[in-house]
Amino acid sequence: MNPQQSCVILYQAYGKKNIFNQVLFSILTLHYHTKNEISNLKIVIYTDNPEFFYDYTDALNLQIEILTPEIIEQFKGKNNFIHRVKVCVIRDCFEKFKSNIFYLDSDTFFKESPLILISQIDRATSIMNSNDYDLLHADELYENEDWLKIRRAIRDFEYVVEGKSIKIPLSTRMWNAGVIGISFENREVLNDVLDLTDQIYNNKRVFTAEQFAFCYFLQNRTQLINTSDVIMHYWPNHIGMYWKNQYDQYLSRFFAKNKSASVSQKAEAAYQLSKSHASIIKPPKHSLLTKIQKRVVLIWKVAKKGKL
Repeated sequence: MNPQQSCVILYQAYGKKNIFNQVLFSILTLHYHTKNEISNLKIVIYTDNPEFFYDYTDALNLQIEILTPEIIEQFKGKNNFIHRVKVCVIRDCFEKFKSNIFYLDSDTFFKESPLILISQIDRATSIMNSNDYDLLHADELYENEDWLKIRRAIRDFEYVVEGKSIKIPLSTRMWNAGVIGISFENREVLNDVLDLTDQIYNNKRVFTAEQFAFCYFLQNRTQLINTSDVIMHYWPNHIGMYWKNQYDQYLSRFFAKNKSASVSQKAEAAYQLSKSHASIIKPPKHSLLTKIQKRVVLIWKVAKKGKL
């Protein structure tokens, strides 16, 4: 089976406008690097704002799946866990399209064509963004609150996996889940990922519960390969850098500037912007007026609350 004929490139986009900008920018960089090569690949976007993408559906070969408020709440589950939506979206995509899935978070862009990478997805091989650290040595690196929580959640509890209560070893590697590639033949793993996600989040309200669940099952059942040479996931990364805010500001300006450009022109401009990563991660300089406005807002907050 030709992977190009049996793979969905999958995004989720709901909520704030910056998410839609990020997804569209990611797809434009994909279009630049692949152009007509992806004619047999379907790009699927699960979204609560389909109108945002309507002008691009034909040119970029997009298919829209609607996320209603009711579906989003259902996917979040009883604990209202936002990252549970990702697991449910991937599982739903498997059910509807019966294809391999190459999922990307919105805050990504392509540095080169992913077609060779996508062709490696099969029963024995899965994809995640980068191999970051293991829980045994996580405290030797930069460790934020979520890393600490997931380490304690795994160290201090037993979990039911495949019907057995087990202690998950702290040697388990934590991979970045900004990109996930799973074969349709392994689609049933999504049920296990969802179950372990719920178990972890019930024990500790930890932001990375779904990420760890993907990592645990994919590295134990398949060989994992990383995408860091092909795809940039600009937040979060394993050294604790936070670049998403900077990109949001640049992307807002990018789409305003290129509003009237053709899709091909936007793809070229997106590629040029993607090459400016070193500049983008530095906060843009603000005008004097913007600085004054920010200062006024800060003074008002202090005056109203007596503190920040």
